[in-house]
Amino acid sequence: MDVRTAVRLLERIAPPERALRDDPIGLALGREDRPVRRVMFALEATPAVAEEALDRGIDLLVVHHHPLYRPTRTIRTDRADGRALARLLQADVAVYVMHTNADAADDGLNDVFAERVGLEAPDVLEVTGREALFKLAVFV
Repeated sequence: MDVRTAVRLLERIAPPERALRDDPIGLALGREDRPVRRVMFALEATPAVAEEALDRGIDLLVVHHHPLYRPTRTIRTDRADGRALARLLQADVAVYVMHTNADAADDGLNDVFAERVGLEAPDVLEVTGREALFKLAVFV
């Protein structure tokens, strides 16, 4: 399997259209044709997570929070976060982000949290990624 195929499987679970409009989800680091044998899931690509991924020979790291969320002006390898990203890139580890699409997925994180805190009859506050479609027919 390659990253492209793994992404297709992940997107069946958490469709990209469920993400909020400006949420930067998807492949953040790496290449789609990279072979994948080992996958790791984490909240963020922290230096400790990156180190563990490298130690375990991970090919694809799936995270909830984007490692470069805000506009980045520098990636400084003399700092832990920049060094972690550089090491992941050097090792050809792909990083895929599932954020609000994982929250809003059917049986996604929001559903898990609602169940864990014991909510009875939880309901959706705002539907994302399901804009209504209209058919417009014009006769001239």
